[in-house]
Amino acid sequence: MDFTFDIKALAPCRKQIGVTIPGEQVRAEYDRQYGELNRQLAMPGFRKGHAPRKMLEKRFGTAMVGEVKESLVRAALEQLVRNHKVEPMAPPSIDLHALALDPAKDLRFEFELATRPEFETPSWQGLPLELPAVNVAEEDVDKAVDSVRRRAARLEPAPDAAIAEGDVLVIDWKASEGEAVLAEDKGVWHPYGRGAVAGFVAAEVEQALLGKKAPAEARGQVTADADDPREGLRGKALSLEVQVHEVRRPVLPEVDEAFLKKMDYDDVAEMRADLKRQLTRAKVRERDEAAEDGLVDTVVGSARIDLPADLLDQELESWAARRRMELEQEGTTDAARLDAQVAEGRAGARERIAAELKRFFVLDRIARDAGLAVGDQEVAQALSEIAQAYGRPVEEVLAAYRQGGRIEELRTQLRHRKVREEIRRTAKVSEKA
Repeated sequence: MDFTFDIKALAPCRKQIGVTIPGEQVRAEYDRQYGELNRQLAMPGFRKGHAPRKMLEKRFGTAMVGEVKESLVRAALEQLVRNHKVEPMAPPSIDLHALALDPAKDLRFEFELATRPEFETPSWQGLPLELPAVNVAEEDVDKAVDSVRRRAARLEPAPDAAIAEGDVLVIDWKASEGEAVLAEDKGVWHPYGRGAVAGFVAAEVEQALLGKKAPAEARGQVTADADDPREGLRGKALSLEVQVHEVRRPVLPEVDEAFLKKMDYDDVAEMRADLKRQLTRAKVRERDEAAEDGLVDTVVGSARIDLPADLLDQELESWAARRRMELEQEGTTDAARLDAQVAEGRAGARERIAAELKRFFVLDRIARDAGLAVGDQEVAQALSEIAQAYGRPVEEVLAAYRQGGRIEELRTQLRHRKVREEIRRTAKVSEKA
């Protein structure tokens, strides 16, 4: 099909598109659709593919008009993207019922289209990158040895001990909304001092237990995350009650022959050398991630992009709605105070949103130009890693992502990660002395 397009820029990222489809192509699409229908149906008294055209038109004519319209409009959009390098932000709104379709005439229709910003892809390959040397001090190795000892520590009851950071508590907990208990568990081992209890951010509850001896209890208000794996709790403000039955305290082992053998080391020197290698690798990863951040900031900063005001306004309103919900969950109920706090954050939010949108468009453009795509297997692997990190079944995490419409968001994150890695891979690296 060869359509004619009239493309007019109305504003940054908004175009008016006029499409003309020659009458012979309209007729050809009618013929194709009726031919396909005839091959699929067996009309009474006729073999498949042998029903008279007029009989098909009489019975299916109204439905066929809609099918032809939809097919022609879809083909026009595909040709617009392919041949005219127009990148829609979202499918256009086209009233198919309003289109006057006559097989004897050209089909002409117009629509407005929100498009991605048009900009020159910034230079991103072969950027200079100076990396600092990585050094691991003996003090860092000492801390790593202590960390290994802590992981191998045995927990012993400390009935007279005041609760302190690093203790492990045996607790019962329950989370309630009003009088209704929505979640609870008993006899749970809780590592004290991390600011979280039973999957809730609960620094206030932990602080209330500090210095107490078992048995002890504490209460406080918490808010479940919007993506909490426990569907019935998501985003809810809850009352959390914790009862401590026992305090256990880790006793660190001595670095002796038995300990070294258990850790699969021959001697202290071998252990320290291995830990130093691990620390070095970790510092190199940290350095390289910081380098990637710097390279991406350089690339994004060099791009000249005019972001459409309506897109910024739309994203800002979404931010304002989320911020208002957060404040309400934190206990702010006064309408005037809510309005004031949301208004106070608007200017900074608009600036952050603009930066995030610019970064998104630049990384997406580079991904397209470099052919960096993310397959379903990579998405599945990422979901498996997320499930493992949260200690949840993969099926549960997958269902949560599908229900929240977040699979494509995850795919985008993985695609942008590939862009970061590619920018880093192609950089011209030198190392500081």
